[in-house]
Order: sequence, then structure tokens, then C-alpha cells
Amino acid sequence: MLKEYLRCREVPVGSGSRDDLLELAKFAHRLKLKPVKSTQEVFDLIRSEKASKLWVEDGYLQLPDPLTLKDWEDALTSVPELSQKKTEEYFDRSE
Repeated sequence: MLKEYLRCREVPVGSGSRDDLLELAKFAHRLKLKPVKSTQEVFDLIRSEKASKLWVEDGYLQLPDPLTLKDWEDALTSVPELSQKKTEEYFDRSE
């Protein structure tokens, strides 16, 4: 039980005695170490966050209402630089 508590918080347990494990568990508790999520749990969380932003209705991809978006940037600093030369190169490659 103590080993499982420590392992899910990524605390190395080694081959310590019960008293050693108890001290490690107390220390982990004092540090407020939280259980680390598995890779699958992280992927599931990311997938659900994406699904909450986009959904399909009647075969069409529906986007959220723009008025409900938060942390929206009005500045165009995040838009990539676009020049006529780069645009022509893009279209030349795509032909």
C-alpha cells in the first residue's frame, strides 16, 4: 500500500523497510505531491478538451460562438508574415 502510494507520485521506493516507506510517504504528503497522470490519462484529457471546443453536427464541423471565446488577441502579432514573393512561391509549388 505504501509502495503504491509512493510510486504513483514518482517517489523511488527501492527496497526500504516499512518504517522507511512510512517516512517517505509522510514526506511526500508534507510536500503535497499529487499522483502523476498516466500517458493515457493525459491523452484522454487533451482529446476531451479538443472535443469541447469543436463538435460535429449533421456532418458539419461546428465552431464555438466567437463571443464565448476567452483570451482572444486583437493584435496581429501572431499572424505569420505574408509577402507576395512567399505567396507566389507557395502557389508555384502547389501546381
